[in-house]
Amino acid sequence: MIILSINEDHNATAAILKDGVVLACASEERYSRKKNDIEYPYKAIEAVLSISNVKASDIDYVAYAGIECDPVQMRIKRTTAFKISDY
Repeated sequence: MIILSINEDHNATAAILKDGVVLACASEERYSRKKNDIEYPYKAIEAVLSISNVKASDIDYVAYAGIECDPVQMRIKRTTAFKISDY
């Protein structure tokens, strides 16, 4: 069984697991060059698929990290970019 694991909160990350063994894991900040990147980890997902030699069609499940996912908050997070002066 192959699982793609995604976290898009603090330190957005993606990982590929095969039969419970981690084949690859990557943080989006390594590709976006944004420390503690909170965006959706598009580039990290591409990287773990490439590193593990897994095609998207090979994935059995996608696990999304989080206890609660409020759609409104997720939308706000994606459409706003706050500066230090905003706080």
